[in-house]
Amino acid sequence: MRSRTSSGPTSPRRLALGLIATALAFGAATGASYADSPPAPDLSAAVHYLTTTTGANGVVDGTSLAHDGYYEAFAGFADYGLTIDGALALAATRIDNTTLTKVVEVLDQSRKDPSGQSVNDWTGIGTPFAGGGSIGKEALLTEVTGLDPHAFGGHDLISALDHIVCTTTDVANGCAGPGNYLYATSTFSQALGVIAQLRAGDAKGAASALAYLESLQDSAGAWPSVLPATGDADVDSTAIAAMALALLPTDATAAAAATKAEAWIASRQGADGGFAGVTGNSTNSAALAIPALTLAGPTYATRISAAVGFLAGEQNPDGGFDAAAGGQPGSDVRASAQVVGGIGGTSLGTLSDVIEPDSGGQTTTTTAPTSTTSTTAPTGSTTTTVRVAGAAGGGPAAPVPGPVTLPATGAGTGRSLEWVAGLLVVGLTASRARRRRRWTRA
Repeated sequence: MRSRTSSGPTSPRRLALGLIATALAFGAATGASYADSPPAPDLSAAVHYLTTTTGANGVVDGTSLAHDGYYEAFAGFADYGLTIDGALALAATRIDNTTLTKVVEVLDQSRKDPSGQSVNDWTGIGTPFAGGGSIGKEALLTEVTGLDPHAFGGHDLISALDHIVCTTTDVANGCAGPGNYLYATSTFSQALGVIAQLRAGDAKGAASALAYLESLQDSAGAWPSVLPATGDADVDSTAIAAMALALLPTDATAAAAATKAEAWIASRQGADGGFAGVTGNSTNSAALAIPALTLAGPTYATRISAAVGFLAGEQNPDGGFDAAAGGQPGSDVRASAQVVGGIGGTSLGTLSDVIEPDSGGQTTTTTAPTSTTSTTAPTGSTTTTVRVAGAAGGGPAAPVPGPVTLPATGAGTGRSLEWVAGLLVVGLTASRARRRRRWTRA
């Protein structure tokens, strides 16, 4: 594949980043103090870190996105979920489309890692253990890069999502409730599938999954982290749920839920611009909050500026980011991918960085016929029926399901330009009360 040149109209994301840089220069020219103009993270250094680091999840053996097209979970075993996180981060910046293309080729061609596993073994597609979050995440990357989710890696990913929506509750067998995607054990996983289906124009197929996602919002406006819900309220999950609902701007119920979610997220911001997450004052939570708050136009411009300053303070000399302020020092690959993906303020619902197949046809995609079977699992006095999409070739005997962690990025393209000017003006003057003590590192 070859990366598409960016000779077309400037994207809202790139324009926003350029205007932020302009605002900082303006502040210097007009005598505004450094403390009043929080620096933006160095995205070029961050992308270099993401593409060349060989220490993903503690593995230091020469494997990197730029060299191999995937990260490893441990030696010899690819971490396809983290790999897609990295790819989405690259798409959010468009700084290294060569590496992005390499990653997409690895997935599209179902290349195997040294252990013999491909992305299909991670998603479980075509088996009774298919994961809605992982399939949705893969489908999302195809949509972001302009490829066809109906014909990627030998599968119709959207049809697969249609066929793994639970009809009843069977927690033991991967169904938290009617409308939950099979083995989507987190709000993140559920929202990923919904976003992928809506981006593909499959609103009808997504209806049940969307209704289930909407039902998870609490009275304060927040979403829980894990499914079945345990009563917690999570910034990351609320942010990605808001991004999913923002894809339905003419749906009054969805729009109201998204607005309520944005207000709740804003209320969770700390004095230093950060947001509390599972790891403490979390960088990935701040990075997810930025695109979610961006959906509200100029309403939260001051808070967005504060979050950008917070993230800049957590960047290390190698270009990566700490997982949390005040936590264990040192760059974390997963957190860094999430920060880079979210800092530009573009929602996963609208993120786009199109790449093209080259004339040699290196990435020709074949589509496996999709058959439909039914698997029935007993649940005491009830029965759960899950439709499973068939696929060519085998699959894993029993992949271990689990929540898929993906920080999303984003804002609607039609709305992002509206708030940028307000953000830039406010950012020069509103941060005095929250001056960062960690903007420079020893």
